[in-house]
Amino acid sequence: MKTINLNLTGRSYPIWIDYGITDKIVFLLRSYKNTKWIIFTQKSIFKFWNNRITSILDSNNIDYKVIFLEEGEDAKSIDSVSRIYNELIQIGCNRETIFLGIGGGVVGDTTGFIASTFMRGISYFQVPTSMLSMVDSSIGGKTAINTSRGKNMVGSFFQPKGVIIDPDFLETIAGKEIFSAMSEVVKYSILFDKFFFSYLNKNLEKIIERDQKTLMKIISKCCELKANIVSIDEFDNGKRKLLNFGHTFGHALEFNSNLEIDHGQSVAYGILFATFYSFNEKKLSKKNFDKIFNFFKKIHLPKLKKLKFSSLLSLMKNDKKSDNDGINFVLIKDMGQPYIEKINDEKIIKYLEDFYEHISYKWTKP
Repeated sequence: MKTINLNLTGRSYPIWIDYGITDKIVFLLRSYKNTKWIIFTQKSIFKFWNNRITSILDSNNIDYKVIFLEEGEDAKSIDSVSRIYNELIQIGCNRETIFLGIGGGVVGDTTGFIASTFMRGISYFQVPTSMLSMVDSSIGGKTAINTSRGKNMVGSFFQPKGVIIDPDFLETIAGKEIFSAMSEVVKYSILFDKFFFSYLNKNLEKIIERDQKTLMKIISKCCELKANIVSIDEFDNGKRKLLNFGHTFGHALEFNSNLEIDHGQSVAYGILFATFYSFNEKKLSKKNFDKIFNFFKKIHLPKLKKLKFSSLLSLMKNDKKSDNDGINFVLIKDMGQPYIEKINDEKIIKYLEDFYEHISYKWTKP
């Protein structure tokens, strides 16, 4: 078992990573054995793991209840969360109760948000089941729900007590989800470690085949990078802002597509947009531009439909990274050399038009 510590004054917590670690969940959380456990999950996820998880809890006489969130992003609606609050009150939860979010990014975001707000704060643990949530969203304490005007517009910073990562969960996810998660994995390599980028490029086939040694390496590497950054900048005031690489455009694209383009795919296009901008502003070399674009050619991104650039701009302006003077984008000068630039509306529209033309007509699939 690999243990990575996320160090925060008075609120540090472990990230445990290993195949089969779910079987040790009661041991890992043994100090909570005599309190009520609430498991938040979704039926589409829990159907694969119900017997394994509940048998472990039952055999250890854990007092638990499973609460099923709505499927997909519907779980992150205000109405859905309000329903959960009432259910928690009805079943007698108190501040000694612990929450476990067993699922992907949606479950993790929602569990964290409910934990941060119910009774002004409940201890919770993240148990990510998707590749994307294992390498990114389960770590760092960002919680959020959506509104009709945008994704993750209401949220909080609220750290879990621990993160339990069992790559066994990846056995039941579709291959598409592995491809989708690669956007968050490669994000770390472009921002902070060019050698990690080379490793990903060389070992992409092993990742897709779910080679255990390779998956352990890349999950651990991403968790180490994320834990280090959050330890330095918990509240997104400095270095942590760099992790928004690809997300400004990505969130807008995801929301604008009515979620037909998933989060990972949207962030991939966001990374490509930032790369395209950096290259055309003569900040990034042609060599690195080609490296990044060629990598994403390998992960089967969906073709973009005709974009309404004004709608995308409007969504980006609603984003937390914008202000009255423009929108802050994370861009790159070189592998491992990110920077932030504020871009005005007119320039964004121009580059959206040029980027769409490049993607549609010049960027041929392998």
